[in-house]
Amino acid sequence: MALAIVLGLAITLLELSKIRALRLFAKFYVSLFRGMPTLVQLFIVYYGLPQIFPALRGIPAMLAALVGLGFKESSYLAEIFRAAIGSVEEGQIEAGKSLNIKSSKLFFHVLLPQATVNALPATGNTFVSLIKETLVPCQ
Repeated sequence: MALAIVLGLAITLLELSKIRALRLFAKFYVSLFRGMPTLVQLFIVYYGLPQIFPALRGIPAMLAALVGLGFKESSYLAEIFRAAIGSVEEGQIEAGKSLNIKSSKLFFHVLLPQATVNALPATGNTFVSLIKETLVPCQ
């Protein structure tokens, strides 16, 4: 979950970037990881990557599962975070700019707190989904 949050926030920032190549990379990342089934991603991480990168041979199965699920969930969280940032009213940003607040301060003190509140329900649902995917049913 921690890996997914960090990666999801990074992908969101790339998606909101003014540099076209970064936006395209973020869209490709989200499309790739959201469109591929989870089991296929886990197989690729555990069996495929060691074939391409020999340094990854002998990777523990638990680590491969954590990385694979972290990348999968980060693509979902990137879309949640992007939508949450987009849901903050434009007037809030304009008010901060009219007060001559720096862009970084405006993002961290005005935009991010409001976006966090908007993103909490969907983020919680994503984490519940992740837990449900990883539990082994008892017999």
